Amino acid sequence: MDANEFVIGIKQSVIDRVFVYYETTLESSPSATDPVWKGILPLYKVLANEEKAVFLQLVRLVQVNTVSHMLGILDGSSYLNDKPESSFLQLKQKKGLLTGICRICFLRWKKKNNWCNKIPVCR
Repeated sequence: MDANEFVIGIKQSVIDRVFVYYETTLESSPSATDPVWKGILPLYKVLANEEKAVFLQLVRLVQVNTVSHMLGILDGSSYLNDKPESSFLQLKQKKGLLTGICRICFLRWKKKNNWCNKIPVCR
């Protein structure tokens, strides 16, 4: 697996699938038992369609930013607790290690495919 394949897999598994879960839950659940969802669901239900689109765009943005930061910590391009030696993960690929490039690759894919702007924004 190379960096591009890894990043695409992360995007599909962590961002896309979870986003679909959030969106489906928000749109189709009449009520919730989880305390967090109990607070979010009534708020979401009273929003106008354009406001719901903006809310979902925020969810997507938070997902992308969180994954980007985590990849940076894991590949050593970002620091955990501002300490460069605190953590980093070496992932093997056919041509060597995926070290220091996962976050960069992820951000390039994000920009190229406009991940955060797939949802219409209220203007």
